[in-house]
This record gives sequence, structure tokens and C-alpha cells, in this order.
Amino acid sequence: MWKGQGEGEVKIYVYNTAGELIKRVEGRIEAGEKVWDLRTAEGKPAAEGMYVCVIEAKNKEGYTDRETIKIAIVKK
Repeated sequence: MWKGQGEGEVKIYVYNTAGELIKRVEGRIEAGEKVWDLRTAEGKPAAEGMYVCVIEAKNKEGYTDRETIKIAIVKK
């Protein structure tokens, strides 16, 4: 989902099409990826559909970045 360039803090907010926050992921990361497990805050699988993810990252030097991406979940 998101690839960091170095160690730091990351927060990921996942919203459904109604604008409801369904999942929040945050924590320290090393260089690499932080992934949403496709589950809601209650641990249930997210429903098929479109989602908006807001990713906020801050590296150890204090540089911050924010990115918004869309994710589609399609189940067979």
C-alpha cells in the first residue's frame, strides 16, 4: 500500500464511500511497506467496494508527507 523511504511514524486512515472511518493503522516503521489487512476496526473483512486511504508519514528528521489513494476490493 505505502512504501516508506526510511524509518519513522505512519498513520493510515481507511474510509468507505459514505465517508465513515472503518480502520486506523498506526505505528513506527522501518524502511519498507505498511499494509492494511483489509479488515475493519472490529476485525471483520471489509466489504467489496471502493475505499479511500489517507496515509500520513513522518520520518526521523521530522519531514512529513501525506498521500491519498483509492483502493477497490473485488471478491470472487
